[in-house]
Amino acid sequence: MTQEPVRRGGASTVRTFSAPTRAEAEALARTTINAFVAAGWRSDEQLWIPGDRRPSLTESLLLSTASENLLDADGTLRITFVSDAADAVPPEVSTPVRAVDEFESLAGTRYRRLAARWIVDGVAAIIGLIWILSMAGSLPGFATPTPDANGMCPLGFGPGWVEDANGNVTSTFCSRLTN
Repeated sequence: MTQEPVRRGGASTVRTFSAPTRAEAEALARTTINAFVAAGWRSDEQLWIPGDRRPSLTESLLLSTASENLLDADGTLRITFVSDAADAVPPEVSTPVRAVDEFESLAGTRYRRLAARWIVDGVAAIIGLIWILSMAGSLPGFATPTPDANGMCPLGFGPGWVEDANGNVTSTFCSRLTN
């Protein structure tokens, strides 16, 4: 926040506001602009400098092209205020603090628009994994329990055994009971 003399004999000052999008930065600047206009200053220039949204090498390997387009970075809105009076004093205005949304608090500014997708994908992956494991558990011979020392099987399973030609038990197993 500097105060620089203007060639016309007036005064100028610059205020900057950081936010991921221009709309958010303009919303933060609204109270400052109103205070300067009320004090007799005018907005001479508004310059939006977007943040660096280019993906890094790791991000380009891990993210899809659509996800790369959702990366955010803090940009800067630079507003120059000018007054015709050379001795004009800029008003003291405190810049409001930008509210951080839930996804930004989870993943940071850069990944805030991807966090919701990652959460949904994670929930879908867990549900899919549970479904696959339940299907695999019901396959015959896969992940079937064995009888304990007393020959008892867990609930939902019945004991079974294999005998050789002489009638000797060669192995025991549990098989799923069906209706």
